[in-house]
Amino acid sequence: MQTSATAPGPPEGPALTPNERRLRRAVVALSVVTALMALVVGAVLVYWFQYLLPAKPDPFTRGPYVVQVGTTTATLRWEIEGDAPVRIVATTPETPS
Repeated sequence: MQTSATAPGPPEGPALTPNERRLRRAVVALSVVTALMALVVGAVLVYWFQYLLPAKPDPFTRGPYVVQVGTTTATLRWEIEGDAPVRIVATTPETPS
């Protein structure tokens, strides 16, 4: 009995032509880019559902917000529930509140 010293490996086929190697590399590169784009889309969807959708209350209806600013005046607008009294205090950055 004669044994060989080489380990069995995959069967060897015909060598690839340069054009086939380029096509194989292009397919691998396209697969990597597609996988990365899928990860980016997944990350955007997670961010959207985690941080953008659950904004309660709607960030565009909160108040108070400035409606008009003049040289010596400012107009604010907001809504409150009920007839609760409102106190407005305007300060400058140098004035402690």
